Amino acid sequence: KDKVKPILIFSSIINSIFFFFLGIFSNIYFIFISSFFVGLFSTTYQVATSPFIMRNTSTNERAYVFGLNAALANFSGIIGSLIGGFSRDVLAKSLNSEIIGYKIAIIFGAFFSVLSIFPFLKIKPKIPTRDEKKELSILTHIKNINYIKFIKLILPGFIIGLGAGMTIPFINLYFKNVWKLSDGVIGILFGFGQLCTFLGMLLSPLVATKVGKIKTIVFTQGFSIPFILVLAYLKFLPAVIIAYLIRQTLMNMNTPVSDQFTMEYVSEHEQPIINALKMLSWTASWAISASVGGYMIENYGFTSSFLFTTTCYTIATILFFIFFHKFKEK
Repeated sequence: KDKVKPILIFSSIINSIFFFFLGIFSNIYFIFISSFFVGLFSTTYQVATSPFIMRNTSTNERAYVFGLNAALANFSGIIGSLIGGFSRDVLAKSLNSEIIGYKIAIIFGAFFSVLSIFPFLKIKPKIPTRDEKKELSILTHIKNINYIKFIKLILPGFIIGLGAGMTIPFINLYFKNVWKLSDGVIGILFGFGQLCTFLGMLLSPLVATKVGKIKTIVFTQGFSIPFILVLAYLKFLPAVIIAYLIRQTLMNMNTPVSDQFTMEYVSEHEQPIINALKMLSWTASWAISASVGGYMIENYGFTSSFLFTTTCYTIATILFFIFFHKFKEK
């Protein structure tokens, strides 16, 4: 019996329930508890998604499903933000209460989360054969996990997370403080950035199919590095904006390719574990560097943080190439 599909459905339902609680509770403790469970089950959903795609796609269609899934998740986030922001403004004005406007907008979000279970119910997952079940029950023992393989997969992403956490949370401040852009202009710029990410993720399967997953990951990460240096040193705003959009596209378009490669590199029973560890390492590295990044930017400016990010991206890209350039892709 497939064990991943029920996790996706259950996570969506529980996530919707706690989103609904966020919309109806006013007590701060209930809000904290609801937020915790929203984050918990959102993460559970993300951990289960890649293994589910791997088990229910063929080799030929897999790259396109990973790319489309990532692109649609990004695009739906944009649409959700627009709907949520617009509906909150309308409701707050018509009801003469900003708090009620926020609450109803959050409840809308819970409703959309519930809708996600219906496509899952229509999917008929692959059922493991008796031999596969036997192999799965044996290999799931923790002593059989290849830890060297896991370290090779996790380490480059951890270093990328360190670099990203040093600058990405503060990009809005970079445009606001360094370039004196208004909040409205920054919002439009970020919107274009999300659109570029969406297009990049749509294109990523075509690139990966043409040149291979390893080269796609190495080239997109490597080519993004000069554009970070443009943000650090160039004092010409149009070029900086173009560099920001290109960097955003390149670094995000390899996300579905990297997810697919990770799932293919490990055995089936290791897929949920490595996916969870990759997400954990990314979050941990981001949290570490973001706490340091604020101090560095405040005391030494944005150039130092961009240089740190550049160094991390360079090291991570080189390590990834060293680890996997001999891997025979499926």
